[in-house]
Amino acid sequence: MVSFCIRNAFLLSEDRSSFSLCPGDIVLEDEVITDVLPPSTLSASDGVDGSGCIILPVLANAHTHAFEHLLKGFKTGRKIDEPHPDWFWKLYEAWPTELALLGARLHLLEYLAAGVGVVVDVLRSSMPTGPFEALRKELGLGGLQFGVGANVDCLDLGSEIHSSFATRLDILDSRPGPTWIHLHFMETPQRREAAIRHLGRDPGTALRVRAPAHSRWLLSHASAAEVQDLRAFSDWRATVVSTPGAEARLGERTADPRCVLAEGLDLALGSDGPCYNPRLDLFEEARNLCHCDGDALDMKTLDAAWRALFWRPG
Repeated sequence: MVSFCIRNAFLLSEDRSSFSLCPGDIVLEDEVITDVLPPSTLSASDGVDGSGCIILPVLANAHTHAFEHLLKGFKTGRKIDEPHPDWFWKLYEAWPTELALLGARLHLLEYLAAGVGVVVDVLRSSMPTGPFEALRKELGLGGLQFGVGANVDCLDLGSEIHSSFATRLDILDSRPGPTWIHLHFMETPQRREAAIRHLGRDPGTALRVRAPAHSRWLLSHASAAEVQDLRAFSDWRATVVSTPGAEARLGERTADPRCVLAEGLDLALGSDGPCYNPRLDLFEEARNLCHCDGDALDMKTLDAAWRALFWRPG
């Protein structure tokens, strides 16, 4: 067992009852915190001096599009359904995997420098998940890699108005067992209406009945979702991912966190893709959410990853 100590650092706790910066000493055994002591409890010969430094829980970004990094800020100022020039979509669809991987590396390194250790990444439909999953693991990041295809571990359904939505639903129908499912969910009232027309019934229930039992849902945005849409997922421990900074830039409203939690769903924070949200700042996302500090910290740290994204320590 390897012991390590950090003395006199400021500690930021996930405990809502003690949301503050307090000086203290930390003892780690095999990279796991085993004790937190009052400052200067440990002798000067123990470990390293953390004076002036802040130790906080690893941050979790529950929704981004890392491959877009080289297009960072391109869509800033455009609304969610505002048409883009044809040349942009041709470039977007033809973006080589090699360039996308380079952008993803820069994107993930930027997150690592900001204390993010868990990333849920969603790819463009034509990109293979394997190289991006390998990159995330190479950089030591936890998380999930969503893509499209019969053999992917984590299936992205896109959005209700996506041209390949029906094809992706067919892939969902063919899944033999529980799976991770991601959906850009009810981002606008118009998209909700389109989903009702396409699915022929309440969208939440219609999607649920097509998924293997006990699948795990990540519902990004849910800006226009109504109570019945959320309630359809409540007994599956689905997670709504709020990206308030990006939603404000897109002209969307942010899902009411109290409504989401009242319906039995979990809530996590994400930044969305760098095309729409170039700042990539989870603290800004937390400030943009109408929530108390303790809950916002809880949503963007590993507690959210363990609870809302179904990870557990070890």
